[in-house]
Amino acid sequence: LVFREESALSVRSETLRYDDCQFQALLKHFGEGYELEVLTKPVVMSYIQTCKSANNKNSTINKHLKMLYRLMKYAVENEYVDVTNELEKTYAQIYRLGTLKDDCQSYRTLSDHQTESLVNYIDSLKEDKFISLRNKIILSIMLGTGARRNEVVHIKRSNIDYDNNSIYLETTKTGITRHIYIDDVLKGQISKLIQMMDALGYNTETEYLFISHQNKCRLTIQGVDEIFRKLKKTLGFTVTPHMLRHTFATECVENEIPLSSLQQLMD
Repeated sequence: LVFREESALSVRSETLRYDDCQFQALLKHFGEGYELEVLTKPVVMSYIQTCKSANNKNSTINKHLKMLYRLMKYAVENEYVDVTNELEKTYAQIYRLGTLKDDCQSYRTLSDHQTESLVNYIDSLKEDKFISLRNKIILSIMLGTGARRNEVVHIKRSNIDYDNNSIYLETTKTGITRHIYIDDVLKGQISKLIQMMDALGYNTETEYLFISHQNKCRLTIQGVDEIFRKLKKTLGFTVTPHMLRHTFATECVENEIPLSSLQQLMD
């Protein structure tokens, strides 16, 4: 509980929700009041096997393990455990377990046919309906610029530079701000979305460009994930934000954009 309260002071709300999910997974297995002092390598290995038996992917198990290692480190640094030579030896053995080999395709991209199907779907989204236009712009930005989910949902109206056809990303994974560039068509759609939001009275609710139609607050990462879940059902194949990002990067390389320039576009 103390660990969570202190984390809440230094991380974004999305990160806190992510941490909570991993913490709850550990809590479900080990139970409340579990003493980290009695944690051993065989116990952790048993936990890994239990997760595998439940058909959890290695990438999911790794998230839980990383949270466990963070809790162990926090307990030691803040003297919530009695740091003896035996405990240090035990923890060292646990840390050496590391993480499992990732079983997901980290750099999977869309095929040419899939990209064409996605572009046709985006083009088919109507521009006279709020949600349809909002989703059209989100997908266009992610496919056309390689922007991440969290970067997209944090775009503010004031970040749009209509003169230079660019969007200023203030919130990035690396903490380094950058610009992404859009064409005139997308710029016009953004302008239309803002006009629609003003007409619906959303301009008084939030400064962000993408908002939830239900609560009139900034769209969350979970909201973006829901867009992609529906997209999978519509297209009949899996499309993820990471796939759009890597597809964009691949197309840039194929178009002989210098790697230094590509890094600036994607960092």
